[in-house]
Amino acid sequence: MVSVNMLAVLIPCAFKEVYAQQPAEATRASLAMEISEEARVCVSPDELRERVSARLGYDPFLQDAPLAIRVEIAVDGADKIYVATISTKRQESPPRERALESQECQDLIDAVVFAMALAIDPVRSMQPATFKNTAREPLHKSITSARQAALNAASISEAMRRRARSSDGAASTSARTAQEARRAQEDAARWKLPPLALQMIGSAGARFAEMPTTTADAGAGFEVDFGRKYRVSLDLRNTLPARYETVYGGQITLSTRRTDLGICRLFLRGLLATCAMTSVGAYEGRGEGFGADFKRRAGLFGVGASAKAGWMFTERFGVRLSVDGARMLSRASWRVGDEILHTTPGWSASTQLQFVYRLQLTK
Repeated sequence: MVSVNMLAVLIPCAFKEVYAQQPAEATRASLAMEISEEARVCVSPDELRERVSARLGYDPFLQDAPLAIRVEIAVDGADKIYVATISTKRQESPPRERALESQECQDLIDAVVFAMALAIDPVRSMQPATFKNTAREPLHKSITSARQAALNAASISEAMRRRARSSDGAASTSARTAQEARRAQEDAARWKLPPLALQMIGSAGARFAEMPTTTADAGAGFEVDFGRKYRVSLDLRNTLPARYETVYGGQITLSTRRTDLGICRLFLRGLLATCAMTSVGAYEGRGEGFGADFKRRAGLFGVGASAKAGWMFTERFGVRLSVDGARMLSRASWRVGDEILHTTPGWSASTQLQFVYRLQLTK
């Protein structure tokens, strides 16, 4: 169905103006047309001029006429609706624009012809058509050919658009697939663990300030390296029992057992390391020659730091030097009566030679 809003308004206004002053001469109008390729299947510019002229009974179109008419005909691709816009302007009067639409091509063209004729000459647009322009008669054959050519062109254009949409769809799918693959690789890289290596350690060295004399220190443990940047270590350390005479005539034998947990930052591909560590363990003391022998234990807890430097002779075997120091947060004393025989120090330090056996777990 064609929209008749414009026609319902235009017809009464046109007749009011016409009967108020009857024109003595046929009205003229200049015409500009823009018809899309899809709409040319319905009508060509020449055919539209012919049909308006036939409706009025004369050729009303003149280039410099006071009334200017512009017609645009197109097809709405989304809904397949034919749409026409008719704009008119008469000299100093403000321009007017009217829109028509229809799902049927010929219904729209009939409405456009009537609206144009009504805008140009309302009186003659209501009379039976009497004019026939013989000079343009041969145009009908060319119009038919042009219509067929336009139909072919429209078919080719539609095929090209479908091919373009298909290519765009394939390109979009490929781009989306590549983007998803790239995102998956980034996620995998983000959550992938660094290369892991397990190192088993045996150590021997000396510990200072923990007892009245320097004592031998031995231990064993293991470490896990996360790539070439970080390390977590766990060492079990014992000082060999040390015996010494007290000023009260008896003897005390002291030893310690500790577990050192460290978190290290590696440098130079793991040859150098600095670590923060905590020590948890126990002091053990035995007293002899004090009237009654005794054996006592006290808790050991401290925090400190260490530095390590080493060299791997082969892929699996290496050696390194370790130096550590710790602030002891727990202290203990051994007494006989009111006399203090020994008090553990407020700090402790050691130096060790460590032997390394390395296993690469993951790469």
